[in-house]
Amino acid sequence: MGLSCKLLSHKWEKGLGVCRCDRCGEKRKHDWQYIQDGKCTQKCSLCGESREAHLAETHDWNGCVCNRCGTKRDKDHLWDGCKCKRCGTISYKDHHHDWNGCVCRRCGRKKEADEVGHDWDGCVCKRCGAKRNEGHDWQYLKLEDCSQRCSKCNEERTQHGRPEKFHDWNGCVCKRCDAVARFDSSAHNWVKLPDCKKKCSVCGKVSYDHDFHRHGESYIAPEDDLNHIDMRCLKCGFTYATNSESGMNAPLGWVKEDSQHALT
Repeated sequence: MGLSCKLLSHKWEKGLGVCRCDRCGEKRKHDWQYIQDGKCTQKCSLCGESREAHLAETHDWNGCVCNRCGTKRDKDHLWDGCKCKRCGTISYKDHHHDWNGCVCRRCGRKKEADEVGHDWDGCVCKRCGAKRNEGHDWQYLKLEDCSQRCSKCNEERTQHGRPEKFHDWNGCVCKRCDAVARFDSSAHNWVKLPDCKKKCSVCGKVSYDHDFHRHGESYIAPEDDLNHIDMRCLKCGFTYATNSESGMNAPLGWVKEDSQHALT
């Protein structure tokens, strides 16, 4: 101890895990004292540093509950069946419960839908009400778009963005909502027309059966000063230009020989 500290006593400040005297450099352990804040916060009587109650050593644990502030932790429970006598926590361990299928007789806890013990009626458990994504009883809700609702769980699904299997197809047209098949070309009743054109006799959709191949050498188009290649149908002669530099396989908006044709 230095002379100044003998005369004036130590001047404690916060150090790294200890108290440190600002006058002589002496170090001491903290002297932790509880402060009356209801949170088990401690304060050093020497340097004034405090430590929060989230540190386990500041609590006075009685199993899972702190005697001083009432904080609870998920360990050292005192189980009475499926419920802790100290903190009231309900156990999630199966062997603590008295199961009636999927519901505990003592605490009423219900099992998750993917656990065993449910009494399924299609997509809904008759005992606890849990739902699963199978066993639905789909009923048509609105005929104008073939949307459906499950009669058991009330989940709804619509045709938008889903496979076309929800429709009642008569060839390429739905008998309920008049929707036209968008993706299944074989569903249409195609009638061939001149110039590779074809039209469905049921829904009126028009499409083409072109057989395109490269025609001639590349050239600079005056419209955009880019290098182009002509693609010509071997069956009808329809020709369109592609930008060979970008590798595009669709027209750029101009057709050299027949502007009435369209590509699908």
